[in-house]
Amino acid sequence: MFPVVLGLLALLVGPIVGPIMHAQPKLASLVDGFVVVTVCGLVILHVLPQSVAFAGPVALVVAALGVLAPVLLHRFDATSPPTPTRRTLNSSRYLLTTGIFLAGAFIHALLDGVALVDSHGHDHGHEHDDGEPLSMLALAVLLHRIPYGLAIWIVGRERMGTGRAVAVLGALAAGTIVGAVVGDRVFAVASVELFALVQAFAAGAVLHVLLDAPAFDVGRYPRSSLGGVAVGVLVLAWLTQSHPVVAVVDNELHFGRTLFTLAAESAPALLLSLLILALLGHNAQRLRLPFFGDGPRLLQALSGVVAGVPAPLCTCTVAPTFERLLRRRVGIAAAIAFLVSVPELALPSSLLSLELLGPSLTVARLFGAVVVAVVAGLIVSWVWQPTTPSGTSTGSLDEASRPLLTSLLSAVDHIVPWVLLGLVLAAFCEPLLSTTALAQLPRAIEVPVYGLLGVPFYICASGSTPLAAVLLHKGASAGAVIAFLLSGPAT
Repeated sequence: MFPVVLGLLALLVGPIVGPIMHAQPKLASLVDGFVVVTVCGLVILHVLPQSVAFAGPVALVVAALGVLAPVLLHRFDATSPPTPTRRTLNSSRYLLTTGIFLAGAFIHALLDGVALVDSHGHDHGHEHDDGEPLSMLALAVLLHRIPYGLAIWIVGRERMGTGRAVAVLGALAAGTIVGAVVGDRVFAVASVELFALVQAFAAGAVLHVLLDAPAFDVGRYPRSSLGGVAVGVLVLAWLTQSHPVVAVVDNELHFGRTLFTLAAESAPALLLSLLILALLGHNAQRLRLPFFGDGPRLLQALSGVVAGVPAPLCTCTVAPTFERLLRRRVGIAAAIAFLVSVPELALPSSLLSLELLGPSLTVARLFGAVVVAVVAGLIVSWVWQPTTPSGTSTGSLDEASRPLLTSLLSAVDHIVPWVLLGLVLAAFCEPLLSTTALAQLPRAIEVPVYGLLGVPFYICASGSTPLAAVLLHKGASAGAVIAFLLSGPAT
């Protein structure tokens, strides 16, 4: 039971370190970077593959719901009036989400408890060596519990409150003990698939919490945060090497080889795009293109697309710019076309497409982006008349020029993390699927299905490009891949 005791003690790192971090902002930045990278990596590389191994691909859909459900609930809270009915719904929803989160934590800890006492691999989804007092599997479980405990106490407590953070830690502790004592018997009589689906939903909710705004002001100490990120990457690399969980289909590349290959292919295009974006941001005022506020709607929409091509913006920053355009009375067709086209026509995604997908698909992607943006601008301009009339003269994108280094760092900050996430997801999918796995989907529904699949990848068009390359390699049609690439950023 020695590993189980260590597993329980690892959960106390968060409550112990938490008060120190409030007094040490540099330490807080370091731990924040370490926690976000490590826990997100563990969820993507270990928890989700484990759920897929038990419940099949539907676990990925459930995980996506875990990410999107809090977003939709936040939108509901922001738009609904404060009525007694709404307060009742909020209370019921609070209890439901808390219950699901606690259940997911308990089930994940149940698996950890089995792994901590079982050094011979009794059908819990792992392969490892035996005969060691503290196996590599047990050591991996212990190490991954430290960032989990930190995330729940430091990040989760800021989002969920102290009560729920304590409850989640308690669920983890209880699940560890139950898994160590009776875990094998529980899995012998219970539905492992249901356990895996609950764990997948909770994993998605964890990703939503961690990818929200940081619990501390980490921007003051970027070097400390970068140091935490570096340590987190090293820990993930070690855990993945010592405790692999991804099965490999015959004749397919392993995760590590796929990641290296995709990263090597993507690096030149990504570096070139970052340098060009830095130059565009440095010369933003000289590159302002006009929006046509009057004339035919089609001309307005096309002007919005053209003005968005050199804009050094990403999905994260285009919405505030769109709001400024509305306040300046730019035509609604032009503003909507600009809003939709900027993430679709972003330079990094275009260059990555050229490198990973080839010129034909890249041209099709860009043409599709223009069509989607123009059609969206036309439809919105027909069905919605803003209270403020459109301008009767041309307007322009009011973006101030920035120092070259500042512009470069901004581009890196907004693009590189999501490209890395896309590379990891693509490398994760490669060994799980044969080259004909996706060709079995009926062609009649393929494009709508992949269009819906692209919606959760709304953050960055560049990040979805490596994944699109793997989908194409696994049998998806070119039209389905284009739908996948267009739907996310447009959403």
